[in-house]
Amino acid sequence: QRNVKDQLLVLSSVMENHALSKFGINIDAEVGSHMLYTTNKDIPGIIGTLGQTMGEHEVNIANFTLGRKDIGGDAIALLYLDCAPNQNAMESLQKTGIFQTVSALKFEV
Repeated sequence: QRNVKDQLLVLSSVMENHALSKFGINIDAEVGSHMLYTTNKDIPGIIGTLGQTMGEHEVNIANFTLGRKDIGGDAIALLYLDCAPNQNAMESLQKTGIFQTVSALKFEV
């Protein structure tokens, strides 16, 4: 499992050029003040789970970026949110068991 420090180093590169290349996964992401970063295996239902969970907890998604290395392999999602996700939303995502990493991030932009 990747630690939060590693994730923040990855996302600091996003702040510089809006492009993320990590773990062999390339994405081009819009960066905002409130972000959600997740890692998972590439399986059906990730988009729905993230969208449904954020909606249930009244967190609006401004931009949603996905990337994967290979079909069924490692994948990441980077969500630009209108507000910080609350603790209940974060716990709900973790409880699904499908995410290796669920991290809320805040940037001064």
